[in-house]
Amino acid sequence: MPVVRSILWKPLRDSHYVLASVQPDQGGLRQIFVLQSVLGQIHRLAHGPSGAHLIGLLLGSRYDCPITGTRYVLVESLDDIAEPTQDANAIAAVLAARVSHHVRNPSVECVGWYAASDGSEPHVSNAQMAVHASLFKEPWPTALILAGGGGSGAFFLHDKRAARWFPTPFYEVGNADGKGQAAKSTCIAWPSYLTAEKVVFHAPTETEKPSETIATAEPAPSRRSALSSIARIGSAIRSSISGRAEEKARKAADLAEQTRVAEAERKEQARVAHAERLERARATAAELAERDRLAAEQAGRERLAAEQAQRERLAAEQERIARPAPPQSETVRPVEPARPIQRRHTPPRAIDDGEDTTASDHPYRYLALARREGFQVSANLEVTLAKGTETVWLLNEEEFGLQITLVTSDVAVVEATLHYNIRIKDDAVLRATTPEHRHIDSRTIYARESCVESLRARCRQLRATGALQRDWKVTPHIYPPGPAT
Repeated sequence: MPVVRSILWKPLRDSHYVLASVQPDQGGLRQIFVLQSVLGQIHRLAHGPSGAHLIGLLLGSRYDCPITGTRYVLVESLDDIAEPTQDANAIAAVLAARVSHHVRNPSVECVGWYAASDGSEPHVSNAQMAVHASLFKEPWPTALILAGGGGSGAFFLHDKRAARWFPTPFYEVGNADGKGQAAKSTCIAWPSYLTAEKVVFHAPTETEKPSETIATAEPAPSRRSALSSIARIGSAIRSSISGRAEEKARKAADLAEQTRVAEAERKEQARVAHAERLERARATAAELAERDRLAAEQAGRERLAAEQAQRERLAAEQERIARPAPPQSETVRPVEPARPIQRRHTPPRAIDDGEDTTASDHPYRYLALARREGFQVSANLEVTLAKGTETVWLLNEEEFGLQITLVTSDVAVVEATLHYNIRIKDDAVLRATTPEHRHIDSRTIYARESCVESLRARCRQLRATGALQRDWKVTPHIYPPGPAT
């Protein structure tokens, strides 16, 4: 991937792309790289007289990085259609015809489309959503929406699991000549994006015309020898400068190769360390599962022994009652037969071994105890920060609809939050809950709380209420805990 000569832009307000990135196989999405010249061309089209009807296709190719395995697309050119109508059906027909044309051309691929939107902020309208759904069946093609006459813009992707559109990060790929400069040159200044790199803005301009050739008079014969000497001196100077430049370029290439090899080794070591941590977690979970199985078998044997003893006592009592009584001289009232003892079947209780989570737990002990409460890991993402490497975990318990977002370092639990839906009888509590976190008809609210300590005890308290909603009525966007990306 051309990361070295690129500028990474991230959405400023909406961080849904973090959740989308931790889905299995990243939800079928791809990272986006776009040439700076393409962004400049779109900027000029948006500022032109037909900017309000801006419409066209993004052309490029799909790639898989052989080192990291990252899947991405590179936008290399445009197919400007400039359709003067705003009718969604007409636009869809024109775009579909152009997409079919590029499908027949194996040298280039349609990787998305671009259009203008009303208002000062970019957004995907209902008509544009319908057009996108008619053109693309896979989730990775992107939609570039510009607003405010090209003063603002955003690349959008569609998350099918969450059924929503969201702005996604993208890489602005600059020219190779920008290497070694203190700041990278950019041609965009969209207020909805930010970057951590040092950049300098250069507004895109029209392609400069080649300069005209100016005829000059031939030097006089008396000056030819002097000019020849000057030419030889200039040639020697250029050769010297060229030699030093080539040496400097070789050194820079060697340094870049060493950096690349060191980075590849670091990533391999990080991958091996992560695999070892997962293996230790699986071993710990297997050990706890085996312990639970043995305890369950022991409880089952004790229950069977108690039932067998009860049956034996019942048989002995019935035999004693059936035995004929010895004759007596006095009138004795007959003894009523004993009523059979009613045995009530009680399901085996969940094993409570007294273990629960604490603030000093190792991450793998916390995960193992959560698994004993029925939680399963649905996704995890490793994030490298300035203070070290952290892992974001998403855990689900399907029977009662409980969810956990967990952040861990290599040796400790950083943060843990429990999410659930619960029915509320108290009208005051229902009214005090914010509208986006309640469902009036079913009297259900969405709640979340810290669960670093006493996770198992809190889960059992919530289950005992009988008010948990397995199928959520209130589904807000759950952002992973920890520092914002």
